[in-house]
Amino acid sequence: MTNVLFIISDEHQRAMLGCYGHPQVKTPNLDALAARGTRFVNATTPSPMCVPTRAALATGQYPHQTGYWDSVYAYDGRVSGWAAYLDGLGHNVTSIGKLHYTNSDAPTGFTEQIIPLHIVNGEGWTEGLLRKDPGSYEYSATEFATQVGRGESSYTQYDRRITAKTCDWLRDVSTKEAQPWVLFCSMVNPHYPLIAPDEFHDMYDPATVELPADMQFPDHPVLNAFLDYFEYNKHFDEARAREAIAAYYGLCSFLDDNIGQVLNALAATGQLDDTLIIYTSDHGEHLGKRGMWTKMSMYEESAGIPMIVAGPNVPAGQVAKTPVSLIDCGPTFVDTVGAAPMVGDYYGKSLVELANTPDLDRIVLTEYHDGGAITGQFMLRSVRWKYIEHVGYAPQLFDLENDPDELIDLAGNADYADVQARFAAHLRTMCDPIAVNAQCFADQARKIEEFGGREGILAKGTFGFSPTPE
Repeated sequence: MTNVLFIISDEHQRAMLGCYGHPQVKTPNLDALAARGTRFVNATTPSPMCVPTRAALATGQYPHQTGYWDSVYAYDGRVSGWAAYLDGLGHNVTSIGKLHYTNSDAPTGFTEQIIPLHIVNGEGWTEGLLRKDPGSYEYSATEFATQVGRGESSYTQYDRRITAKTCDWLRDVSTKEAQPWVLFCSMVNPHYPLIAPDEFHDMYDPATVELPADMQFPDHPVLNAFLDYFEYNKHFDEARAREAIAAYYGLCSFLDDNIGQVLNALAATGQLDDTLIIYTSDHGEHLGKRGMWTKMSMYEESAGIPMIVAGPNVPAGQVAKTPVSLIDCGPTFVDTVGAAPMVGDYYGKSLVELANTPDLDRIVLTEYHDGGAITGQFMLRSVRWKYIEHVGYAPQLFDLENDPDELIDLAGNADYADVQARFAAHLRTMCDPIAVNAQCFADQARKIEEFGGREGILAKGTFGFSPTPE
């Protein structure tokens, strides 16, 4: 039986760590964690958007299983998850920082929530419901593009508080918990605003940061709709893009520094050898690649996430190709503290078990049913292949082994018809994408009416990112 320290960030692109091979981004604490554990190179989010991903993480189930579709259908405890299960068995299951659930009163299972961040007004990003007839995203796109540079933001200040509270909690818990505990430490950086504290901003010269390669954007109606709605790129010239990327690098290093403080506190309390440590993020960040910013697509820079696991029974210094997902975290927590597995329709497996099977050619799922998507998207990811089904539109197929930048769509190519058919059939063993898409749109239509229709939603206004609890 072992404790669990789970550290999750927000919007950390998998490639943006030294241990994942980035030539410029400095993340010494996470690099050291990877050296003493296993680094998964094919980790994927259940949904490339904060709220549905965090509901999937809470329940251990995919959005189509639970109906936590988007940035309005936030986790509310309606589907019981691993936190309630472990709390019911007497384990201390505490969260510190961002949760992005409905509110603090929802029965989410945590023994305690410390300085939690939840969706705005208990309603979330209501404008994202207007998928068939969206409003304008101009305000949020402008806000994203102009809030870049050096200094402090509400998010960097929040992460400093989360770090301090986490270190205090680790010192306190070392003196009083008899049963293994689970600490859910959730930081918000490097999520925008892309404003990095001076010390970390100064580590990167905008003139020398790595600009995204010039790539031809595919002519696909679903992706074109994303570009039309999330019109970030029209606000970026090269100078602003360089400044934004440098600030993002700085925020990655700022995050790493905070994680280093947490890991030092764990070691100082004598609990390091008895604690499984997991570092991951809820999704990635396009960071200008393909002319896209933030997240929402199925490309690796958006749907891919870092996943580092270290501690008892985890092979050290290992790089694992086995595809994994945040869906695997709940089973990991339950198994690690010594509890019996939860009973139900779960696809996840213990990350410790998967770390000991480093090259398992497994398939994981990612879904997107949120703002900007004119139809439901379902992506299956194996070691080599990525298959994306856009309901009602042409699918996409990429050979990630030979085309890691996902530039050559093989869907419809007769030479790969068997691969495409195999993945389409596998998806249908998990769900009926057409029926799921129809159910999602029906649920969202009911929510739209609850909010006073399209005009009622637009009258609410919009926002670029959720405010911190203070």
